Amino acid sequence: MVAPHKNRKGRGVTYLPRLIKSRSAGIKPVVEYNSKGVPRGKVAKTLSSYHGTLARTNVPIIYTNWYVVPTELKNKLWSYVEDTFVVDPKSKKNTLSSIGLKWKTFKNRLTTKYIIPNLDNLENLRAPPELYKDCIEKGHWELFVRSRMTPEFMEIRSTQIERRKLNRYDHRLSRKGYVGLEDEIVKGTDRSVLWKLARQNKDGYYDDEGVKDRAKKIDELTQQVNDGCIEVEGTNDILTMALDTPEHSGAIRGVSKGVTQTAYFYTVDQHEEKAKKNLSKGKEQGKGTPDSTPLLERVSSNCSKTDVCHRYLYQILKNENLEYKYGFVNPATISSAGSMNPTTSRSKVLADRLAAERNIELFFVPYNPRFHWILIVIDPVSMIAYYMDPLGNDILPDIQNVIEVMFIDKTKKTIRKKCNWRSIKCPKQPGNVECGYYVMRYMKELIEDQRLSITEKFIGKDTYSKKEIDDVRIEWANAIQEYIC
Repeated sequence: MVAPHKNRKGRGVTYLPRLIKSRSAGIKPVVEYNSKGVPRGKVAKTLSSYHGTLARTNVPIIYTNWYVVPTELKNKLWSYVEDTFVVDPKSKKNTLSSIGLKWKTFKNRLTTKYIIPNLDNLENLRAPPELYKDCIEKGHWELFVRSRMTPEFMEIRSTQIERRKLNRYDHRLSRKGYVGLEDEIVKGTDRSVLWKLARQNKDGYYDDEGVKDRAKKIDELTQQVNDGCIEVEGTNDILTMALDTPEHSGAIRGVSKGVTQTAYFYTVDQHEEKAKKNLSKGKEQGKGTPDSTPLLERVSSNCSKTDVCHRYLYQILKNENLEYKYGFVNPATISSAGSMNPTTSRSKVLADRLAAERNIELFFVPYNPRFHWILIVIDPVSMIAYYMDPLGNDILPDIQNVIEVMFIDKTKKTIRKKCNWRSIKCPKQPGNVECGYYVMRYMKELIEDQRLSITEKFIGKDTYSKKEIDDVRIEWANAIQEYIC
């Protein structure tokens, strides 16, 4: 159903006084990132507003475009962001791109709202708009107005207006953006679903008949894909087919800004999804699942990174006749992320797992508190828990409680044995999205080279190279294909 159009009131100028006050006090909000490296959550909205403030107050409007803004000024803008937020060092390029886009939007607002309507009344253009008089110098404003009145600019503006008309399906996300929408729905939702949701009003209707027709086409194609009538591959997915236009380079439709085609269409996650589909087909055709040992049966059968890694590492152990030495714990059973189970319940699951394999020397326990992977290696005989965090943070109380509750005598309510915790200095991840692969690399190295103890294993290794992590990604992707054949 199509709803009538309603005018929306715009926002005023944002100055973020509380943020500036917090920075002066040495308090910096921590920016979280999604799997594509895009800022997410409440802090991300504040960060976006701060980008806009920097663009208005620090970048003169006299520059013709973002590319001619001096590198020194761009580096200064980045330093402001680092001084105000805890950000991923690898996000500098996307951060400056965001500031540049907001600067361009600011200049466009000045042009369309103040200059163009007053071309026949130049007296109103003698000084900067009252709203922005504190951030625009009078001399810069005069140069900017003159540049906007030239025939060359008017021709460029006409061309851009015609191009803008080609964008027939505007979204309604406002500041929330696709990254905010992604936070509200199930992870891994296809971008065609995001595209539809982004164009619905608060009542779930579409304001435009053209959008409604494309949404219907998406539903039809989705059903055909689910029925196995058509297949999607790479950029030729449901949304591309529904819009009848190919995916061009640059911004990708239906996803957050800053996400590249390689990051979205050609990641290992695509192999994971394909593996799940192939596995389902194999079961339907009576091929069954791969050979399962008692250990593998206790490892979750879904295709998460750690589950596939467990299977792959177990095969290495089996080939070397070392399966008696190492055991694996399904992270979904003991992690706090996505779990409503109390500490005691998760602790019992862990205790049962260790009791079922009393001959195992070391248990690998990947743990996810929320948006981060950590590895704990438990030595059940010596009662030592080795803690390995790719970020180098302190031991988290939740997993510490889960493990230590195992050793409470339920009848006397006393601790039977005390667990000795040892934080291991291990290679640190350079950004905010590599933790899962780092944990997999830890397990792989501990299994393949047993000459050094866990406490000595990573001495002198500050981080992993891109090649070392890419090797893990490739092995993981290959393992998926191997276990579904």
